[in-house]
Amino acid sequence: MKITSISFDFWNTIYEDHTHSYERHTERVKCLQDALVKNGYANYADASATLNASSTLSIEESFKYCWEYFDKIWKNEHRTLNAKELLRVGLVYLKADLPQNEFDRVADFFENILIIYHPVLFDGVKRVLPELAKNYKLGITSDTAYTSGRILKKLLEKDGLLGCFSGFTFSDEQGCSKPDPNMFRNTMWQLGSKAHETIHVGDNEYTDIQGAKEEGLKTILFTGGLKDKNVDTEADYRVDTWVELLEVMKFV
Repeated sequence: MKITSISFDFWNTIYEDHTHSYERHTERVKCLQDALVKNGYANYADASATLNASSTLSIEESFKYCWEYFDKIWKNEHRTLNAKELLRVGLVYLKADLPQNEFDRVADFFENILIIYHPVLFDGVKRVLPELAKNYKLGITSDTAYTSGRILKKLLEKDGLLGCFSGFTFSDEQGCSKPDPNMFRNTMWQLGSKAHETIHVGDNEYTDIQGAKEEGLKTILFTGGLKDKNVDTEADYRVDTWVELLEVMKFV
């Protein structure tokens, strides 16, 4: 049966996952630290209001704890925590609290910092996506964390790619995460396609490849952002670049 639709993962498939991630993290740490000091947690700054190394470490540890907690929920319950949920987990870890307006401001900053320190498109994306959109219905099926699907769509719009897609399924909006079949089903519903007509492209063997295959989709493992390019996979195809992806789709 002919493939009519393509579902894409977002992180490490369309956009390189680690570009500016350190800057985003540093800005989130500083934002939270400033908010805590402003709201009476003086132990997070010295007498002259400069950053205190031991306090910074505590906040750094809270972010590490948040990611560990996120991973546990993501892997065991197949859902993802959003910026507000992660901020709340971090504050509980720090035994701290913030007024609602300040809490909302920090959570909003956590989300939107991606637009300033944005990830980078993989080589070839800007050329290949419009080409694929001429012959296939395209959708995104992606998990999220600090940055919501709403902000990820803003990034796609900023890069001139939003119009290539006809369907979007983000875990923060869907209430579940890959490999939950409802993630793939929702994208296919938006694209008006069936499983045997759809192929999913992603970098994660468990969530992308096994998850999509379990639902009956064909799959392509994208290795462009992987350290181990020869990782074992159950995918139907494997590509390392977007140019290769365009070529593979000619024979699928």
